[in-house]
Amino acid sequence: MLKPLIAILLMISTVSNSYAAARKKPNIVASPTGAKIISQSDFQTNLNNGFLIQIPNTTDHRPTSLLAMSSLSNLYTLKEDIEARLPEKKGLIKLDIPKEVQTLVPLSAGQTQTVTLLGSDFAAATLARTLQIRTSPFNENLIALQQAQFSSALNVLLPPPREQFQAPSCAQEVGFKNGLDLGGSLVLPSRSGIFSQLSWPLKPFLTCVKDQGKRGSCTSFATAAAIETALAVRDHLWINLSEQALYNQTKMLWSSDYVPSLPQTPNDQTDGAVTSDILNGAKKYSYLFPLESEWEYNRSEKIHFDHPNPNSTKQIITKACEDYSSTCSNTVHQGELVCAKFATQFHCGYLSPITHPQKGVRIKDYVELWNLSDPLGSLEILVTYLKASQPLIASMAVTNRFLAIKNGFADVQEANPDPSAADQILGYHAVAIVGYVSRSEILEKLPDAPLNLTRTQGDQPNNGYFIVKNQWGQQWGDAGYVYLPADYLIKNLLAVQALAGIDTLGL
Repeated sequence: MLKPLIAILLMISTVSNSYAAARKKPNIVASPTGAKIISQSDFQTNLNNGFLIQIPNTTDHRPTSLLAMSSLSNLYTLKEDIEARLPEKKGLIKLDIPKEVQTLVPLSAGQTQTVTLLGSDFAAATLARTLQIRTSPFNENLIALQQAQFSSALNVLLPPPREQFQAPSCAQEVGFKNGLDLGGSLVLPSRSGIFSQLSWPLKPFLTCVKDQGKRGSCTSFATAAAIETALAVRDHLWINLSEQALYNQTKMLWSSDYVPSLPQTPNDQTDGAVTSDILNGAKKYSYLFPLESEWEYNRSEKIHFDHPNPNSTKQIITKACEDYSSTCSNTVHQGELVCAKFATQFHCGYLSPITHPQKGVRIKDYVELWNLSDPLGSLEILVTYLKASQPLIASMAVTNRFLAIKNGFADVQEANPDPSAADQILGYHAVAIVGYVSRSEILEKLPDAPLNLTRTQGDQPNNGYFIVKNQWGQQWGDAGYVYLPADYLIKNLLAVQALAGIDTLGL
């Protein structure tokens, strides 16, 4: 009797343990720290609609293992390609482009500001696209056609006299939110600068100068500035677009150099972008550029880039969201980290904020204008566009000449402590070109202007100055503007784009 009883008790015990095991909660992997938990349906809907980019391998919270070609390899390949297509440039392509450069920019009252210029990944991508553009016969024909069309229509396209228009204050621009994109106090232009003393077609239609802070988002600012100015010319409407939203779209969804991973894990998060990525993405997806009020800019003044391996492009971003309360994450795009539970696993990704679906600006198309094989002819084209009230988006190398400024004039000898290093490339940058003035115009109104007197006399484009709207705050340059001599552009321009039409919605 005893053995059967023991067997029954053991059976009951086994059944009881099995039942307890069945009732035990499954082992669910916890979501990443700081992630917002959303529903499965919301996760899938946003993913399908292109608002969310999923992080690979986040079910076990390990960073992605996808590999990307190193920037050094890109540059070597690019050098060979350039020399093959443009033999006359052989020996002129240098590979000592720094990964990331921080330089002190002189401000007013003896103050300085540390500015991070763009590094080799941006340079490689920009040069590659520019190379394709410059060696395309079709594009050269397109440039010639555009020049002819604008030259014949100059009188029609020129805006009414300047006195008929007055740009509103920054806070009065449509879409202004809280001024986080402005970066400090407002500064009046110098009395000895071009802005105060001269007029040019686009001057009355310029929106406020902004500040990109510590981020490599200059391409977003340059693109937004051109769109804002073009809209002011066409509709006499001054707006403030969201560079935060635009840079988010570019880096998270349109750029080829970004592989999503969890914050605090190494990734190929290049801090910089190419203007053609923005323009191509915006055109392809009919992107509606939202207003600043939809997602205010984060200058990330305390952002830190850490490269665990100096020989790799991978880096970790920290402190990007300090002193900023809106949507943010420690990534270059600063999209929101969200996770949804699927069975016993969490799937995670980055979500772009949903901006107003019926208010903003779209671009119809754009055209490339810079031709390496004909820089003087390209300058003529740039001047033609600017006289026709067409703002330009420019990508260029930055040298000490860009930083040696007085009353906004670049290349001032007394402001350059090391003239021998004037043409040393410090990094790469994107700006909006908003005007051109001839040498005689400057000397007539500003006889003591610090022009480089080594240039020949005359009013050819290669002797004039181009008015550049930068985005390092109004404390830099001449209230945020810099006047670049034409020969600087000849040596350092990588690409120039002009908008070919814009549409507005709800404005």
